[in-house]
Amino acid sequence: AEQYPSCSILYLAYNKSLSHDATNRFSNCENVKVMTLHAFALHHIVQLNELEHESQPFEINDVQVEDVIHFLKTDDVNQIQSFLNQFNQFVNSDSLQFPNDNVERFWKDIFISRTYPVSHDTYLKYVQMNMTCMNEYDIIMIDELQDCTDCMLSIVLQMNARTRLFVGDYFQKLYAFK
Repeated sequence: AEQYPSCSILYLAYNKSLSHDATNRFSNCENVKVMTLHAFALHHIVQLNELEHESQPFEINDVQVEDVIHFLKTDDVNQIQSFLNQFNQFVNSDSLQFPNDNVERFWKDIFISRTYPVSHDTYLKYVQMNMTCMNEYDIIMIDELQDCTDCMLSIVLQMNARTRLFVGDYFQKLYAFK
């Protein structure tokens, strides 16, 4: 970063701990902006003023089992588990197509009618699906790539940058459950 002071650099960290560490490492580099992928997504949403409605601001929280019971109108554990798996697979994927009508309806209940909260992974998916081309940075660095979902990677790949630098170690994959 010090060798390229005229380049604007975005350093995306997977989590807050990495972000704090990188902020300290790049403290002398005014050309480097450090943030987590989630903070980047929220910043993008706020910048576009996309999710704020005067009548109902969006709430960030995890989707609860009670939300799914209410949505599906069932307390059948197998149906609930199946739906949650489908929804989570979609949210973490790079796909822009809803896998089925239930997932699409639930998505609309989250983002249009505001019936259910917006989870962190869900607003990442929202950004991936609605991202406009960004030319703010010459270089984008993403750390801990092995822990990123396909959705996160898709967001980074949609950004215009002369250089993208991906760093990761497959053998340190901590978030494999995603």
